[in-house]
Amino acid sequence: MKNHYDYLKGKYGAWAKLRNKTGNVYNASTNMFNLSEEEWQMEMKQNKFVEKLRTALLPFPELCMQLKQSATDNDLAKVVMHDKDILKKPEDVEMNLCIDKLETLGWEQSPLYDGAIGALDGTLIHAVVPSDQQARYRGRGRGECYQNVLAICDFNMVFTFVWARWEGIAHDSRVLREVVFNPTSGFPFPPPNKYYLCDAAYTCTRGFMTPYRNTRYWLVDFRRQRALTKEEMFNHAHAQLRNVIERAYGVLKARFPILKQMAPYPFHIQKDVVIACFAIHNFIRKCNIQDQLFM
Repeated sequence: MKNHYDYLKGKYGAWAKLRNKTGNVYNASTNMFNLSEEEWQMEMKQNKFVEKLRTALLPFPELCMQLKQSATDNDLAKVVMHDKDILKKPEDVEMNLCIDKLETLGWEQSPLYDGAIGALDGTLIHAVVPSDQQARYRGRGRGECYQNVLAICDFNMVFTFVWARWEGIAHDSRVLREVVFNPTSGFPFPPPNKYYLCDAAYTCTRGFMTPYRNTRYWLVDFRRQRALTKEEMFNHAHAQLRNVIERAYGVLKARFPILKQMAPYPFHIQKDVVIACFAIHNFIRKCNIQDQLFM
């Protein structure tokens, strides 16, 4: 919570400075800034949080303004200490409960399934961008450009949330953080006592269940030797369930080769192409159409 507070405070500071900048650069109705490329570059050199404002809007600016005027770090500490259960890690509750049951049930009847409402992960989709922007979109591998897409799918391989257009170099956890704090994203937060299954690239917190770190996790790791410890049993069950989003991405990219080699449309059109592919994928799955890829 403290880290999120510090992050939002820094982002608000950059927002307030730009908002007070001379000239009509801020549009209150859209909460966006009208700056030239040179002005953006100059501001980003002075404040690292300006880059975050360029890619994602400041959530709830009026509330941030009130908090800045009235709140202090001591106030935050009081809120944090008010209910320690809010900050209790899932490792301390859900994980231990799952491990105890896994010892007798096995992963096929994993209690993880009872609380999980889907799997969350990012994937890289090929992108064509101008040469002056390619550094931000270069992903792993051969140095090609990608947009980082965040998605959630249920256990029927239907995508329930998609957010496209992020730079290929953006870390998965950063993309999730920005989307969660973006009031226009419509991010579907899990209800109480429910969670999304995520890999170790994300933070294990309320609503997002990740595996134990520094412990065998990927399914290939368990092919030669079964899980031996409680932590490995948990990770194996977690990987078996979370694998649904890996399979869903595999079906999606096999069906639409354009996601592996994007056509040189304007970038906003490329984003719409990605969303359309996800929508068609869902249509085929929901309508129970006999499809070889899903089989």
